[in-house]
Amino acid sequence: MDDYLGDAILQSLSCEQEKKEKVPRSLSKLRQQQSRALAAQHRPTVMELQAEVRQQGLETPIASSNKGFQMLARMGYKPGTALGKKVESHKPDNIPLAIKRSRHGLGSSVDSEPRRKAQRTQTSEAVQAATAYRQSVFSRRASQHLQKRFQRLARLAGTLEVSDVDAGDAPLWPVWLLETLRRSRGEELSIEELLADEERHFYEVSPEEAQLLWPRLVAHVREQFCYCAYCEVHFEDAEEMLRSCPGENSDDHEDADGLD
Repeated sequence: MDDYLGDAILQSLSCEQEKKEKVPRSLSKLRQQQSRALAAQHRPTVMELQAEVRQQGLETPIASSNKGFQMLARMGYKPGTALGKKVESHKPDNIPLAIKRSRHGLGSSVDSEPRRKAQRTQTSEAVQAATAYRQSVFSRRASQHLQKRFQRLARLAGTLEVSDVDAGDAPLWPVWLLETLRRSRGEELSIEELLADEERHFYEVSPEEAQLLWPRLVAHVREQFCYCAYCEVHFEDAEEMLRSCPGENSDDHEDADGLD
């Protein structure tokens, strides 16, 4: 009787273990080969199968036992001929079948690219027109707003300039501003005659005039009276204005508001 730890027993056990390990490996290789063979074979898709069945149905003529065929035969139809009264002028071929797979409406494929180009052009023109309209509205409102601000500032400048004079005898605006407007408008009347006008039409400025004279008026009240038209504050002196005011133009004040 051999020892259960002898060489013969251990060798037989190792052989059996190798056989057990080889079986799964061979099976896995077989499965891999089968999967590769299946992948190599072309599996038709559902749409391809439908197209094949459809083509077979179109190529197969209608049987004589078909109810529709029997009705056509009673009305004089013969296989291989066309339908209708004027058989000679009609084609006996079947009407081609076109399968629509897209989700667009009927007729969308006809001249689709020129139509899309025209639609893009119309859309671009509409966007440009809307943008131009918004810009014109914004520009008109900005001009009207500046016109009102100019008139208020001019009236304030006239008040600061003649603070020690009776308000009834003082001009509404600074004399230099009235003189500038008189020259630009080509007025022949003198400043005294213009001030004597009770209706005060001369003080009505256009948006263009306000746009042209606004920087000069802002600089005038800033230098002469330490008044900032954007802060709308009358400072005590130049040092306080430099210390408290963000700058001399609207951009400086907008930047300061953004930082706040």
